[in-house]
Amino acid sequence: MKDPRAWEVVCTFAMLEMRLPEAEDQLKEVLSSNYAPDKWFDILKIIMDAENNVTKAVNGLDQVTK
Repeated sequence: MKDPRAWEVVCTFAMLEMRLPEAEDQLKEVLSSNYAPDKWFDILKIIMDAENNVTKAVNGLDQVTK
């Protein structure tokens, strides 16, 4: 979870019109065999639960990355 390219995907997912399957596909592409869906589930759920509210998504991500 320390790959900056993966976090770029997460931030893009949080801030743009990207669907969950697309975000997961991009994470798989970036992380290759290191992609573990269970490790990213909570992060992606924060964004999904924010329901297109970028501020809420970013604040949620900030809480789990401290």
